[in-house]
Amino acid sequence: MLRKSFGFTITVVLTLTLGIGANVAIFSVLYAVMLNPLPYRDPSRLVVINETDMHDESSDGSFSYPDFVDVAAQDHSFSGIGVERGTDATLTGGGRPRHLIGARISPDLLAILGVMPLLGTNSFPVARAGPSPEGLYQIILGHEMWQSAFGSDPRIVGKPVSLDGEPYTVAGVMPRGFSFPLQADPVQYWVSVARDMRKNGTDRPKSEERGDHEYYNVTRLRPDVTLRRAQTDLDTITARLKKQYPETNSYMGLRAIVLIDYIARDATATLLLLLAAAGFLLLMACANVANLLLARATTRSREIAIRSALGAGRMRIIRQLAAESIVFSVAGGALGVLLAQWGTQAMLAWAPRDIPRITEAGVNGSVLVFALIVSVTTGVAFGILPALQSVKSDVAETLKEAGRTSGPAARTNRTRAALMSLQVALAVVLLVGAGLLGRSLSRLGRVRLGFESAHVMTTDISLPSAQYKTGPRAAFFNELQRRISTIPGVRRSSGGFPLPLSGSEWLVGFEVEGHPLPQQDLPSAVTGVCQPGYFATIGIPIVRGRDFTATDTPAETPVIIVSEALAAKIFPGQNPLRKRIKPGIAVTGVDPTMREIIGVVGDVHYSGLRDQPGMQVYEPESQLPLSELIVVVQTQGDPRAIGAAIRDQVNSLDPSLAVTKMEPMNLYVERALAEPRLDTFLLGTFAAIALALAAVGLFGVMAYIVAQRTHEIGIRMALGAQPANVLRLVLSHAFRMLFWGGAAGVAMALALARLMKSVLFGVSATDGVTFLWVSVVLAGVALAACSIPARRATRVAPLVALRYE
Repeated sequence: MLRKSFGFTITVVLTLTLGIGANVAIFSVLYAVMLNPLPYRDPSRLVVINETDMHDESSDGSFSYPDFVDVAAQDHSFSGIGVERGTDATLTGGGRPRHLIGARISPDLLAILGVMPLLGTNSFPVARAGPSPEGLYQIILGHEMWQSAFGSDPRIVGKPVSLDGEPYTVAGVMPRGFSFPLQADPVQYWVSVARDMRKNGTDRPKSEERGDHEYYNVTRLRPDVTLRRAQTDLDTITARLKKQYPETNSYMGLRAIVLIDYIARDATATLLLLLAAAGFLLLMACANVANLLLARATTRSREIAIRSALGAGRMRIIRQLAAESIVFSVAGGALGVLLAQWGTQAMLAWAPRDIPRITEAGVNGSVLVFALIVSVTTGVAFGILPALQSVKSDVAETLKEAGRTSGPAARTNRTRAALMSLQVALAVVLLVGAGLLGRSLSRLGRVRLGFESAHVMTTDISLPSAQYKTGPRAAFFNELQRRISTIPGVRRSSGGFPLPLSGSEWLVGFEVEGHPLPQQDLPSAVTGVCQPGYFATIGIPIVRGRDFTATDTPAETPVIIVSEALAAKIFPGQNPLRKRIKPGIAVTGVDPTMREIIGVVGDVHYSGLRDQPGMQVYEPESQLPLSELIVVVQTQGDPRAIGAAIRDQVNSLDPSLAVTKMEPMNLYVERALAEPRLDTFLLGTFAAIALALAAVGLFGVMAYIVAQRTHEIGIRMALGAQPANVLRLVLSHAFRMLFWGGAAGVAMALALARLMKSVLFGVSATDGVTFLWVSVVLAGVALAACSIPARRATRVAPLVALRYE
């Protein structure tokens, strides 16, 4: 039967393919990020203790090591608490140096996750009385690193390796696919956090810095403990620590979050928004197909009547029509899975790298089950209404009409109009959502960054602290800058850390001379370290004062440069130059000192484009030397052209160094725009499909109405009606459907748009311009869809129409 109406079958199946395919594609990403169980033992019992600053909503939940020790000692809800912090190192020996991404972890963190090693052990010796050599110099390798760097050597355990010039002994190898923490750049090795207990010259170890929040944790709930009870214990610990350490912990808050929810927290709102949009698109597809089936049921009314007259009961007929509907939906679901597989790959190519586990998205068993459930449910949803309409017809009346379409068809007009209004309403919701995201993306793209990203190449260089002390470190970077400046095509060269939009950010409290405040009330600023010429190289304007120079040595007056936002807030109406502040950061073991403000520069977006630039300070690299510096080079042409030359200059100075993350600076901006651009593209695509479905549905409904009323139109014209009267009659039907559908759509859009506030920038959820443009676009498309049926109605010849039946 479906082959006999091949065109109808193809239309229905393709419509369902679009709706089901969109849902399966979005669900495959949502499942990978939010629903797929983590690859650890009993992952539902794994919890993160999120330490937050109750006065700073942007705090990222990181711990200080002393807080971790106190919480672990006082807690009774967790069977184990582990911490980690990111690190990196250069692997030397046996070939070209490799830059590795690693993590420093507490001794039993991997055991808490419940993942057994492939070789050796998954834990480190505990350093209690002090850092023992075994605790400091053992390393556990990731599976991929073990394969690529050590050729899958089965006897690797116990062998020595060199990281940043220091000897380590391999303690174990983790199994294939294991990763922790889950991040864009997978961790390749793990070393003991006891390494942070060692003093670096005169520096205090991190284990003594309660204000140094660099650690993240993962815990495992005891079998008999609920998350609520664990939170109650944490509240007690929080109150105790606030009293014990009022200077550093007075704003402290501890919150227990299931690990998978913590990992997916930043992507949850966006993925749920996209899944809701895909659901609306599927509803539109169902309404469209239901309208098509209603039209088809009208042509089959005599067939259904004959079946009833021959003894078929209502449930028998409903089962037959439902079976046909499910065949449609399963065929559409099968093609939808193929479409989703292609669509998922396209999304992965566009998606930002920092969405956790998004690379695992794809069509797997769980996604196929979801596709089957959606397909069957969809078949029942769009098939039940036409089936019920078909069995309501009076058998004798239908047979007496001998196939005339006016009787049964007239009873379906109201249902078809209601379905069409539903399509219009859903189209309005999707168009408004896409319009709001589009305007938000446009505003993000016009954000004044505060720096120039074009024609700038960045190169991350990390110097091993064991080989490069303060003096050699400064000499290396100075000589490297001199050599880079000789490369053809280079305009300027400098260095700094961290860079804007790089994902790294130091938020440091500072004191203002003459305005003493308690430690907990100190203002904070994003802190950077840079060399002379850094601001000119990346285009940050100096609005007052001067830049750093070669004369700003450790022996001279400690100096600092501040942003306009800091100058305006801390020194309102005053000249900030020559005033002094003291950021709480030092790398030489000496307590931070008051620094004289020598310049004011423009505000810069550091953490993201959505956030307003906060207060920022810059210290000279010569007075605050770092082991890691990002070299920035301004070029005359394409910055990628000088990448090989920069690497050659680094290798000529020290062949043991690995050059990493050599990227043009405009990629930093592209990454910041990647997620809103993907969201806008997907929702815009859904809206475009919805608009097309609405237009096709409206065309079909109006064509059907004109066909059903041809006889009536002929009588009207025979009695003197003009084409304009007929045109007005036909368009009035379309206007009523558009009006009620549009009104419902606007109400739904206003209610749902408020849920989009978290993903919008610079645009109100009730933006009048967006709603106006959606109304104009929808009206234009509707007019185009109705024009052909309306013009056809005005051309009906009365004589032909009177003989129509």
